[in-house]
Amino acid sequence: YPIFKHHYTIPTLTHTPQSIEGRMLDMLKIAKEYAPYTIFYNGAHCGASAPMHMHFQMVEGGLMPIEQAWRSSEERVLNDTILNGKLSLLTSLHRPVFLITSHDEWCAKTLFEELYNALPAQPGEEPMINVMVRYEHSQWIILVFPRAKHRPDCYYATDENQRLISPATVEMGGLIITPRQEDFEKITAQEFLNIYREITPTNDEIENIARQLYKTI
Repeated sequence: YPIFKHHYTIPTLTHTPQSIEGRMLDMLKIAKEYAPYTIFYNGAHCGASAPMHMHFQMVEGGLMPIEQAWRSSEERVLNDTILNGKLSLLTSLHRPVFLITSHDEWCAKTLFEELYNALPAQPGEEPMINVMVRYEHSQWIILVFPRAKHRPDCYYATDENQRLISPATVEMGGLIITPRQEDFEKITAQEFLNIYREITPTNDEIENIARQLYKTI
């Protein structure tokens, strides 16, 4: 079901499982061709509506709060500009977010792959992530949301604490979609901050990822 007025799905022509590995260059090219739209990817266990068939989604740019919030966030630079781009960890957004910016397509792809390879993953599966890409002012902006869990416990509750919230990129971007009116009326900001903490890696896990990136870049 579309969330936005202009909301598109971009599927592969061949039936293949949802995986971003080896497809970041495609994502970057789509983001440039269709700017100012925002392109995003939901991992198979991170809110993908069709985890059995590879697809991106494309929506009007600027509708998710993160698209502005990242600009004023505190950031910790993880590379030393050896490449023509920057990889940072944003540290003041209530959930861990990695930021890649570059004017060079190949550099943006390379930095994303370094991050992708540093993220933990179960055997035979890709890291749990949501990814958002924009192209503006001749620069690619990639926001990567590492995940630790598909859905929060409140999704499965059987009492008044149940909230049918299944976070994907849009929710990680700060726009909370509630399929049920009762959840819309009940959920609080604190509840959603708790959901962020539950479904994302711990501070120690993020530190471990950052240390790996320091070593590889």
